[in-house]
Amino acid sequence: MTFKKGQVAWNKNKKCPWVIKRNKDNPTKKGKNHPNWKGGNVLHMGYIYVYNNDGLELPTWMGIYIKRCNLVWFENTGEIIKKPYFLHHKNGDKLDDSFENLQKVTFSYHSKKHTKLMKRNLDGTFAGKVIDKTD
Repeated sequence: MTFKKGQVAWNKNKKCPWVIKRNKDNPTKKGKNHPNWKGGNVLHMGYIYVYNNDGLELPTWMGIYIKRCNLVWFENTGEIIKKPYFLHHKNGDKLDDSFENLQKVTFSYHSKKHTKLMKRNLDGTFAGKVIDKTD
C-alpha cells in the first residue's frame, strides 16, 4: 500500500455531473411549481394547514404553512393569535374553521372547560367527552 501524502487529489476542482445548477433558466421547484403539488392543504393532528404564499407574518408550521383557523381569524379581525392565547373550536370539530365557531381563549381556560365537559366514572376516571354546544 502506497500513501500519496502531499499529492493533489484526483477530484480537486472537478464538478459533480449530477448536481443541478440553479439559475434564472432553471428556477427551484417550490410550491405550485413543484411536480408533486397538491393544492397546498395539509392535514396534521386534526387541523388543516394552508400554504402561506402571501408571506403573511402569522405563526407558521414548518416555516411555510399556517393553521387555517388562524388565517380565518386574521382575515375577520385583523388580529394575530400569539401566546398565551390560541383558538378554541366551539363545536369540537377541528375541521370546522368558520369564524362563528372560533373563540380566542387562554390555555388555562381551555383546559378547565374541557375537563368540566368530560364525564367521570364512579371511580373518578374519565369516561369520555361531552361537548357543550351552548358556548
